[in-house]
Amino acid sequence: PPPKMGGDLLSRWPHIKVERKTPPIEVDPKYGSLDCDTAMMLAFFDESPGSKILEVGSQEEYSAWILSDNGFDVTAVDLREYQPPFLCNHKRIVGDFVEQWGKLGIFDAIFSTSAIEHFGLNTYSEGIKDLGYDKKAMRAIAETVKPGGKVYITVPYGANFFVSDPHWRIYNKETLQDRIIQNLKVEKKVFFKSADCSCPDVDNIVEEKDADLYADESHHLTVLLITRRI
Repeated sequence: PPPKMGGDLLSRWPHIKVERKTPPIEVDPKYGSLDCDTAMMLAFFDESPGSKILEVGSQEEYSAWILSDNGFDVTAVDLREYQPPFLCNHKRIVGDFVEQWGKLGIFDAIFSTSAIEHFGLNTYSEGIKDLGYDKKAMRAIAETVKPGGKVYITVPYGANFFVSDPHWRIYNKETLQDRIIQNLKVEKKVFFKSADCSCPDVDNIVEEKDADLYADESHHLTVLLITRRI
């Protein structure tokens, strides 16, 4: 079973310092192995239990279930319906977040892991919808979190942007600021890579200056952004 977020898992990442005001997130063994983006986000997730949380892009991992288990009021939105092998413990909305965000209300915090880089591209075999859809999604997220509320985002990162793949983007320093961060205030960046995207096998934590030079197109880094709406 996966280790609990506040204990054994972080001991595998000695370079990461997590300062928390709230209890660490605990993971039921039924969720199996977590992907690295999910585990990193949950390790740093520092919101008060009972908070109203929105997940944007919730198809292929169990963050919404795990946070609901830990006492959060979670709503998850994704283009596709998802039926895991256990009962849903949170609210799920099937649809395009960018088209629906104004109807969802305001949330205490929002997170999105391994999703924004796919928005508007051919990820779901629908053809290219909008090359700027990631930027539109982040504007919508920034207006959907309460003033002062946090936004937790993971996206691929490296020296090159828009690799020759119609399904996802890799961001560099400039495009991360322009398309993802925009007007949000950055509180922390964690750059990391893993051998096969499975957790807890994170094989390296990378300094930002080195991440800015990383140009291996056969693999990419990931950045966890912890930001706040001003």
